[in-house]
Amino acid sequence: MTTAAASQENLNQSGQNLIRILISSYFIGIALGLIDGTNATILAEVVMPANAAHFVGSVVIFSLAFLVMIGMCLRPAALLLALTMFWSSYISNFGPEGPMAIGDFWRDIVLIGSLMLTYVQTGPRSVARRAMVRWTPRVRPIRPKSAVTPRRVTNEEPSTVTRLHAAPTFVHAQSTTGNSTREDFDVALAS
Repeated sequence: MTTAAASQENLNQSGQNLIRILISSYFIGIALGLIDGTNATILAEVVMPANAAHFVGSVVIFSLAFLVMIGMCLRPAALLLALTMFWSSYISNFGPEGPMAIGDFWRDIVLIGSLMLTYVQTGPRSVARRAMVRWTPRVRPIRPKSAVTPRRVTNEEPSTVTRLHAAPTFVHAQSTTGNSTREDFDVALAS
């Protein structure tokens, strides 16, 4: 059994994937109510009753964190999750009824910063290695619908030559302007 040395790029990508999964699992724990933390309920309470707002806030946080976890639509999902968490943390900690809890807000900002690292780290070449669900294009073999029968190619002249269209001929009168460059062009065009 031979072991190949792991490249630094693959190790970096694996580490970033593990950190991304850890961060998104924290947000999923908040959405499911397993961990005390800022939920998006306070953003939804503006437009709906408290019970529905709690459900909608949890669903939004869970779905965005799950998309980040599996790596689908990673950049938009990470950005929306970070914006949702920032504003809900800001309003719940420093809003009109907020407890002015700098520690809780700081915790949320640190998580948002680490989430932004997953947003920034995704280059176009690392797309194939960052997602758990991905589509890999494969080459399809091209097969003719019917069998191709080869025909013999020879150098002999065909007995009957049929011309479909005769080549057009250009006839130009000699120019008296003295423009030799134009005359040469016309002669070259006519031949």
